[in-house]
Amino acid sequence: AQALPEPFVVVPKANAAPVVDHRRESMYDQATKLELRHYTTGEAPRKTTCVEMLRDQQAVYIFFTCSDPRPETLRTVVTARDGRVWEDDCVEVLLTDGLRRGPVIHVIVTASGVCFDEEDGNASWDGTWQSSAGRSPAGWVAELAIPFADLGVETPVPVLKGNLCREEKELGELTSWAPAPAGFADRSGFAHFALCSRAEFAQHT
Repeated sequence: AQALPEPFVVVPKANAAPVVDHRRESMYDQATKLELRHYTTGEAPRKTTCVEMLRDQQAVYIFFTCSDPRPETLRTVVTARDGRVWEDDCVEVLLTDGLRRGPVIHVIVTASGVCFDEEDGNASWDGTWQSSAGRSPAGWVAELAIPFADLGVETPVPVLKGNLCREEKELGELTSWAPAPAGFADRSGFAHFALCSRAEFAQHT
């Protein structure tokens, strides 16, 4: 059998586009589920993060469930879009075309819903992606819809590369899905998201 690049995950197709309102819909029951781990050591964090992913012809949909037993400690100071949101409790998504070298889209959403986006480090770029965040009984959640148009790829693109990350401020935990010893934005550490079947992914890699 052909060895496939690791890590990779197959992202299933949604029956309908979820409403981006940080209320988890039942369609996410069919989503790919990923757990974030310490970005350099791979150890399990004290505050867990589950990420669920779906796709359709227009976008990828990502739902973060961030545990935090002491939500009163969440840091939510930044209020300006494209401000220093990484200084607050936040989640991050980095995505790029998985078959050719294209721009890296980096989006951040804080626990209070403040957004940041950049393309290849250019923070003046503004995408058409959507997001929503809010508190939950066990911590906080964030939901994102990132259209393929923001990535500059033709649809449907079969493979994306990137990473999913969280910055937790009380304990200083930095977690990601793919190991990121050189930092979240280091594209050499990006993992594969297969927006197709495992067999089709094997043909593309």
